[in-house]
Amino acid sequence: MINFYFKHFKHFKHFKCLTLKLCKVIPMLLLGINFYAQVDIGTNLIGPLSIEPGSPLSYTLLVTNNGSTTASNVNIKFPVASNFTATGITCTAGAGTGGSASCPNSLTLTGLQGTGLVIPILPEGSGITFTISGTSGNTPETIVTNTATVEHPGDSNTTNNNSSISTGIFVTPCATTTYKLDVNATLALPSNVVGINGGNVNLVYALASGVAIPGIGNSFTLPLAYSDLNNQYGVDNRWQALTQGSSSTLGRSGLMLVPRTDGVGSLYNSLPANNSTSETDLSFNNTDNVFTTKIEDGSLNQLGRFAIEIGNYPTAPGVSKIVSHQYVNWNTGNLRPVTSGWWLKPHGNTQIFTSSAGSPTVPIGMQPGQTYTFRYSAFGDGSATNSYPDSPRGLILGDSQNVVTYGYDDSPVISSISPVTQTVPTGVSPTAITVTASKFNTNSPLLYQWYSNTINSNINGTLISGANSASYTPPAPTGSNTTYYYVVIKGDGICSTISSVTRVSVGSCYKPGSTTGEVLETKIGISSLGRAGDDANNWPMVRKGGWLALESKSKGFVLNRVPFSDVDNNPATPDVPVNISSANFIEGMMVYDITNKCMKLYTSADNGNTFGWYCITTQACPDLQQFSLDCSDVIINGDTHLDPNVNFTISIPYYNGDGSSYSQQSFSSTGTNGLTAVLAAGSLSNGNGNLILTVSGNSTYGGGGYYFPISLNGKECTILVNVTADPGETKNINF
Repeated sequence: MINFYFKHFKHFKHFKCLTLKLCKVIPMLLLGINFYAQVDIGTNLIGPLSIEPGSPLSYTLLVTNNGSTTASNVNIKFPVASNFTATGITCTAGAGTGGSASCPNSLTLTGLQGTGLVIPILPEGSGITFTISGTSGNTPETIVTNTATVEHPGDSNTTNNNSSISTGIFVTPCATTTYKLDVNATLALPSNVVGINGGNVNLVYALASGVAIPGIGNSFTLPLAYSDLNNQYGVDNRWQALTQGSSSTLGRSGLMLVPRTDGVGSLYNSLPANNSTSETDLSFNNTDNVFTTKIEDGSLNQLGRFAIEIGNYPTAPGVSKIVSHQYVNWNTGNLRPVTSGWWLKPHGNTQIFTSSAGSPTVPIGMQPGQTYTFRYSAFGDGSATNSYPDSPRGLILGDSQNVVTYGYDDSPVISSISPVTQTVPTGVSPTAITVTASKFNTNSPLLYQWYSNTINSNINGTLISGANSASYTPPAPTGSNTTYYYVVIKGDGICSTISSVTRVSVGSCYKPGSTTGEVLETKIGISSLGRAGDDANNWPMVRKGGWLALESKSKGFVLNRVPFSDVDNNPATPDVPVNISSANFIEGMMVYDITNKCMKLYTSADNGNTFGWYCITTQACPDLQQFSLDCSDVIINGDTHLDPNVNFTISIPYYNGDGSSYSQQSFSSTGTNGLTAVLAAGSLSNGNGNLILTVSGNSTYGGGGYYFPISLNGKECTILVNVTADPGETKNINF
């Protein structure tokens, strides 16, 4: 017989199915259509979303009869899956209406993974729990995809005949972030209002530990849909409230969906005759045992069914993965011994609560992304009362300990560290070493810790207190030893990256020759300016203190141009010339490195202990924080050709001024007489600046080289200005 009846489906306009599966499973429940003598076999596969390589791995497989009549010879298959080796199987049968389910007569993995196992009998509302244990594969970054399939020739609903889980095989990530169900935040959402005939809830998961995942943030919502209470006798049963419920017996709490137990929609309204009287006590006289046992032996009738569908967690963004989760379901009913009570329980929960008293069911795990069907019942002699809101009982949509943990590799990626090597004199501060890095989780900063070492190694160094930024300036060396530096950059969790080593060596640098003491003439010169043999200009002897003078306005001095190679593949050691044998390296040898684009000198950076090829990048040893003049970078403003008088200015850069004042000074030209450079009285800046000298006088006809020996605050330098008689010629400043 098929019995049709329609409930108040106008209440369902705000209910929405999460998936097509729920929409196909629940329409009879929502519309109150009861098909008697129908079988509806479903399966749920529950297991971890990730596992370590080569680790124990187990799955829980539920087979349930969600229909209204007993099913016989139900076939269940669990085919062999890659990256998972099944080694064991167990089975537990649960009670249903009018009897209990039976486990397969031959419980073997071979049968389960082959043609299937046959469940002899599966009564209405009953379930079978299989546990399949085994081991995950040994290869990281692979997937185990298991699928369970149930088959029955009389199945009225095939949309729930398959259930799959993909388990990733991953090495445990070095950083994790956990989100936990927040019941109070869930209840505070304006959209979370009870639907008396079915509805939707957004479960709020809030950050519990770790750093918020980019793309997820400090919280997210997990959608859940619940159907109407579908009473098989055509009675209108309704949901009453969403609230926070608890069980002192279990020591648990969670978000509870409470059914109505008084007034319109009460579970106690219009009970069938078998449920309208008081009931005798049982051993273990608790709610779950009383209802499970009495429905099984026919002392009570099941009133109806309902279903919930749990949505999916947010997809793990970027390099993150879901590494673990817990979704626990349990429920509480009510039992007033002998007189009345009500109860609800998922078909897949094959366990019976065994405490001598109490109202809950045994907590079981569920899998987000799946649908679960429940049964419910009530009995009473007319004296039942409502326990809401004083002591709410009902369906736990989300346990307060439900969590999901995302894991990710937050090890920083270093894109550069420079300079890799530098050589400085004793007492001179090296250039700051700067590292550039990035990491996955941008919601937290990079953490830096610099280390020093006496050997070329980035382990077992000495922690440098306070060196906690992307740049570190090593102290000025006081000895002759080379010091090595590296940085450990930390991300979230225990994720970290160690940089390569940089080196600071102590070595010589090169200053202009001393101009004090005996002045030596330069005897050899090569000139393109027609000066050779010009006694009037005294060239090249006018160039003091050199072995060789080279002079030209349009020609350069070209060293041998040689390619270099990092033959030992160590960026911390100097490269060597490709085509010059190491046997021919001579201290003081100079070449131009066409690979690294610099002039190089074969010299020692550690007082003669070792030798290597080093770029000549500093003109002179800097005087640390001391005043200095830079006559190599002067600027001439004005007309320098013979008029016969001249009038121009010379701008001389200086460094590390101290703000002191100086008096007016005059500097007469040498080499060629007749011009005077005047520095007006003024004050030095605190730091760097420029001295402006005004040059005037009557130059000798024919022009010549005018040397101006400049002296200020104990620092000296000489400026040479060449002047010619041709007013149309562009003048060059030589230094």
